[in-house]
Parts: sequence; C-alpha cells; structure tokens
Amino acid sequence: MVELISRLHATHHVEIWTGRPIKYREDTIAWLHASNIPYYKLRMRPANDKADDHEMKRGWCERYGMPDLVFEDRQRLVDMYRSLGVTCCQVAPGDF
Repeated sequence: MVELISRLHATHHVEIWTGRPIKYREDTIAWLHASNIPYYKLRMRPANDKADDHEMKRGWCERYGMPDLVFEDRQRLVDMYRSLGVTCCQVAPGDF
C-alpha cells in the first residue's frame, strides 16, 4: 500500500481521511512520516464529534467533494462509498 500511495501521490492529491480524533493529529503525522506515507491533506475527526464513521465521512464527501478513489477496510464504509458511486478498494475484511 505504501508503494501504491507513493505512486499515486506523484500525480494525484492523496488525502488521508481517518476517524481518529484530532487530538491524535501529531501522533498520526509522526506515524505517517515514519511509515513513509506521502499525502496532500490529512482529515481527522473533529473534537467532540461522536458521529458513526460512515456518517462522518459521508458528510465529508458532501462538504469537500467526492473522492475519485478510496482504500478502506471497514465494510460499512466500503458499502457507503460504493453507494455514492465512489470506486472503493477494500484492502482487508473489516466488520468492526
């Protein structure tokens, strides 16, 4: 995945959308840097946001525009993106 993201980053604006709370932003940036994962933008769960991850990310799609391609493991997110017509590659099974 790191190699694929690196290749995509060379010609696309790669965004990381995570349900992790914003209070972990610095830790997340450090992990991305240590893992050599390039990105254009990091979007994280706002403080005190208790929405289910699929509702939160659906809202991001509506607010910021539909992504062209998504890599996801959570089944409910895969289903949500695909229902919106977004190409979503499921990278691992995830019913959690």
